[in-house]
Amino acid sequence: TAIREPVAIYVTPSSGGMYNLRLAMRSRVPGEPRNAMAAIFGCLANVKNVFVVDEDIDIFSDEQMDWALATRFQPERDLFVESGFRTLPLDPSLAGERARSKAGFDLTIPWSRRGSLEFQLPEPPKFGAKKFDTVAEALASSPMHFGELLSAVGSRDGREVTLVLDELRRGGMLVRQEDGRYALKFT
Repeated sequence: TAIREPVAIYVTPSSGGMYNLRLAMRSRVPGEPRNAMAAIFGCLANVKNVFVVDEDIDIFSDEQMDWALATRFQPERDLFVESGFRTLPLDPSLAGERARSKAGFDLTIPWSRRGSLEFQLPEPPKFGAKKFDTVAEALASSPMHFGELLSAVGSRDGREVTLVLDELRRGGMLVRQEDGRYALKFT
């Protein structure tokens, strides 16, 4: 068995550069991810876990791999565990045995659901250049939606903006307009 359309292969350095293998591939028919896992298990004694994803996932990104595991994987359907494989004796979990189990994780979009919006890789928001040093300065210029505030102060993920908004609210200095924009309350 061969992997017909591999896109990228990566073995994680944290797994000793051999135990956990990530494969991005173009599946053309149902069952190809499992065939790929079987091919890898059959030819590489040192690989213990194989994670197969579609070509839209960057296998070099831990975040994208984690997202694929969280959103495209169901253990009862997508976990492939087989025992009796030849292994590499350096694996400390073997406890001296020479043959053990291997696991395959099918993190591909289920064949019947290809093209569904909920399986599309989300794009992180892109914000403009920082214009203000503080949230209060930004709100003093004009009322803003949360996303506009993130851009105005150059926030990466909005955590600090949320904390400042809560502080302003507790201090009675913040109002929320009907359209959802935040504004400073002037007395």
